[in-house]
Amino acid sequence: MRVIGAVPAIVGVDDFKRATHAQLDETEDDATLVAYLAAAQAVVERATNRPLGVREVEIAARLPGPVSRWWFPCAPVSAISKVSYDVGDGAIDLGMESFRLRFAHDEPQIDFAAGIFPYLVGQMEITVTATVGAADGDPSILPLTQAILLVAREWYDAGISVGSDGGSGDLRLSFGARALIRSGVYKRPRVFARA
Repeated sequence: MRVIGAVPAIVGVDDFKRATHAQLDETEDDATLVAYLAAAQAVVERATNRPLGVREVEIAARLPGPVSRWWFPCAPVSAISKVSYDVGDGAIDLGMESFRLRFAHDEPQIDFAAGIFPYLVGQMEITVTATVGAADGDPSILPLTQAILLVAREWYDAGISVGSDGGSGDLRLSFGARALIRSGVYKRPRVFARA
């Protein structure tokens, strides 16, 4: 899954300071806290398959042939802007009437219209451009925002360094953080259904 544009920060520095009652060093700059929060958000999103904050993504998948339904690898999904497929001779864009989004919040999937894919083709690749992620303030992601705060605070207190790319070299999570993360995991029920 490739993010088109920037990943929105779901928890800000002021939220972190307010929620943790942090007694921060006066010399501590906000950029350091932003790095901790970005790394914590990346860990929570990766562990749960739930993007936090609305963003546009492009998802590519290899399928064994024509399908009638394809499940997203993450949830929620609010819109699909483009779907194309390639059977080896170039990408073909599908019209918006060729598919529809179903169960967008709980089990997002695309239903394809009958007969839109070439009959008896072998492997094919689909590329889906969609808007995914829960909006800031959505009550369903409250446990995950709490997990971000907890992880960032634990790493900050332990002095664990995080890279400028939002990655962390030492992913230690407390029992509380793991429990909050587990409460929000999205498990993809299936990848596809044959046509």
